[in-house]
Amino acid sequence: MSGNLYQQPQSIREIVKKIESNDWVLPNIQRKFVWDKERICMLFDSILQGYPIGTLMIWKVLGKTADQYKFFTFLRDYQQRFRETCDECKLSGTKDYYAVIDGQQRLNSIYLGLLGSYAEKLPRKWWGSAYDEAIQPKEYLYLNIAQKNEDDEYVFTFMSEDKYRKEEEQWQWFKVGDILSFNYIGSDDMDDDFDAEIDRRKILQDKELIGDRESFARKTLKRLYKKIFHDNIINYYQEEIQDLDKVVEIFIRTNSGGVPLSFSDLVMAVTVSKWQEARDKIDNLVKLVISENKLSIDRDFVLKVCLVLFSQDVRFRVKNFVDKLIDKIKENFEYVSDAIKKTCKFVNQIGISNEVLRSKYALIPIIHFVSKTNTDISNPAKHKANRRKIEIWLKLALLKSMFGGQPDSILPKLREIVEKAGSEFPTQEIIEQFKNTRKDISIDYNFIYDKVTNAQYGSADAYLLLSLATVMDTQLIYNVDHMYPKAMFAKKELNKLDFLHADKMLYNFYSDPQNWDTVGNLQLLNENENKSKKGSALDTWLADNPTYDKAAYFIPKKENGQYAVNIKDFEYFVVQRRILLTNKILESVLTEEGQEPSHK
Repeated sequence: MSGNLYQQPQSIREIVKKIESNDWVLPNIQRKFVWDKERICMLFDSILQGYPIGTLMIWKVLGKTADQYKFFTFLRDYQQRFRETCDECKLSGTKDYYAVIDGQQRLNSIYLGLLGSYAEKLPRKWWGSAYDEAIQPKEYLYLNIAQKNEDDEYVFTFMSEDKYRKEEEQWQWFKVGDILSFNYIGSDDMDDDFDAEIDRRKILQDKELIGDRESFARKTLKRLYKKIFHDNIINYYQEEIQDLDKVVEIFIRTNSGGVPLSFSDLVMAVTVSKWQEARDKIDNLVKLVISENKLSIDRDFVLKVCLVLFSQDVRFRVKNFVDKLIDKIKENFEYVSDAIKKTCKFVNQIGISNEVLRSKYALIPIIHFVSKTNTDISNPAKHKANRRKIEIWLKLALLKSMFGGQPDSILPKLREIVEKAGSEFPTQEIIEQFKNTRKDISIDYNFIYDKVTNAQYGSADAYLLLSLATVMDTQLIYNVDHMYPKAMFAKKELNKLDFLHADKMLYNFYSDPQNWDTVGNLQLLNENENKSKKGSALDTWLADNPTYDKAAYFIPKKENGQYAVNIKDFEYFVVQRRILLTNKILESVLTEEGQEPSHK
């Protein structure tokens, strides 16, 4: 049972002390610090304005649990490129700690603004090989205590000490972190004693603030002190379950603020804590595949591939990403990356787009096979038998929605089959393994005929069916188009056909999209064919292109030996073409499986 409750709010000063003493830490599921200076300034303005800054989620880590996970300190001094991640913090295990699950960016911004610095590269400076303060000067958070801006906002900015010394209006800037040195402890209404503390420190005298500016400065400093020391504005919810995966699940379900995280973001952070280059390498792979093959894979997918290849448990669980697994991923990542690239290039070659590839997980057995056998399936001139087996497997898996529901339930079994396979992709073995189960990808005449009859133009099924029936050239791009043009079946066009006037049933057949907008009236055409066809009537198009192979388009012949290409032939064309396509698809698939297709 979840042991949790909302805690009594605390002041910023109290929480900052806990961060300083490492009583509050960061778990290794957290990402690197990503807020920029503008966002930090906006946060501090919200604090001074009295706006709510959100509720944190804190995990109480018992001493006995502390040594089971990695934890990190907050980042005090941010350095662009050179110091963006936090240092590991070894917990003693002799006391309880509090890990920030949700709210890292906010808390770290407050901590950095009060006690730390922010260093980013100056314009027109070259990056050094290591941190260089001349290139990236440390900047500290300052508050304009003399006035607000035109939007009635408190003005915060980051400045280096050198820039502050050169600032023409230096008198109006107060270094925010200096408020922590105030030893005044006054009541909530900030009585006159606080003015005495300001005067004792000669803050306003040094800044030569007078009149209304002095009055505003006093009020602003009092407000800053009150918001940091007195107001209990840090609200947090505390979770006491000692299973990090369950804590993360709660976080993902409830997180709605800030930048939303996926489980892969969290797992990525765990991976990066052990392997610093992981994020860049995975992100670069994802970008390359998207740019070269137009397949939108993501971190989730790459990490899932790694789990299938290197972990017994293929589920996304933080506890699965132990040091041993991360070391294995790091050691083999180039091989995995190469297998992913070759597989995605192959998928692009056979015309499978993002829209058709409804589940990227269908690629994982292929990637596993390519990685295991070092088979370059991206080369059309080689491994033709394997390329065809893999193509059949992939298209059947997509047609039968094999990876719908809970793919984690079948990935281990697929891994086992691929692992036992030799140099040939085990299409038949996979079909046999899952036959008569909910993941059955075997096909028969009735299944294909039903799909051909119902798969509509623009659907993934329509493309898959037509691609199984068509001999495709990997050098060409193909599009799905209507054989009898769609425009011919508009009501006004059908009303022009005299032969339909006296036959209501035939008219209904022609007007029904089930007949003219499904696979029976669709064909894969390469770019040249598609360009030449445009909206031409079928008989006109074929007459203008006498070298085109009508049999390759599955155009049926009538009893008189003539091809059914006239609009009067449309009913016969569709009914017979469904049968031709079904038989061709069965022949294409089942002969690859070593079975005799059952034609009808």
